[in-house]
Amino acid sequence: MKRLMVICLALWIFSGCVSEKNVATEFNDSGLQHFNEEDYESAIKDFENALLTEENAVFYYNKGMALKNNGNEKEAIEAFEKATELDPELGEAYYNIGLIYIELNDLENAKINLEKAVDDSIELALPYIGHIYEKEGNYEKAIQFLKKYTDHQQEASIYNQIGLMKVELGNYELALDSFKQALEIENANREILFNIAIIYQYLNELEQAKDYLLVLLEHYPEDEKAQKELTFINYRMKE
Repeated sequence: MKRLMVICLALWIFSGCVSEKNVATEFNDSGLQHFNEEDYESAIKDFENALLTEENAVFYYNKGMALKNNGNEKEAIEAFEKATELDPELGEAYYNIGLIYIELNDLENAKINLEKAVDDSIELALPYIGHIYEKEGNYEKAIQFLKKYTDHQQEASIYNQIGLMKVELGNYELALDSFKQALEIENANREILFNIAIIYQYLNELEQAKDYLLVLLEHYPEDEKAQKELTFINYRMKE
């Protein structure tokens, strides 16, 4: 949970406040249990009962997660937005709003909310923002966000995607650097090995291209695409 319940300070109302808070906490805990059991409808009811006792950003967030997992996207957005009204720094809520808008193909609202999530240190939003810019054809902006993500998390798929966009921009040497960074993380990745071989062909470095295809075929001897590419390279090398 993001925060603890507020504790009543006045001793003369302490017992009544604790009782009320405990009711809300019990409903919330029950909702979390139902959520973990994937009984989302029961979880939603529990979180709604918690909110009847106390308006709390975390309870709204939990309700939003249950609604989202239950397929109630628009209601989930409303719950998450209510959570951010009560706690404007609840980056997880902005993040999930962004993901829902991606599902709804509303990329502009997705981007707005995911960027708010990044402002609240939710680094997981970075690759999604990058993919939105990529889909819009803004490769340089997409690469910028994906590179920011690599400062926090090293993933071969991210470096591979950066490499593919650098190819689209015609930056083959830089693309090669990105593919090789990806290969350092997953040294037997079929797609990455093939991409490196293709880039070496673009650079007319056929021996290097052949070497990477041979490595690929050591791991995946049945790969027909690599076999055909190797045959083509051998043909070019004889010219």
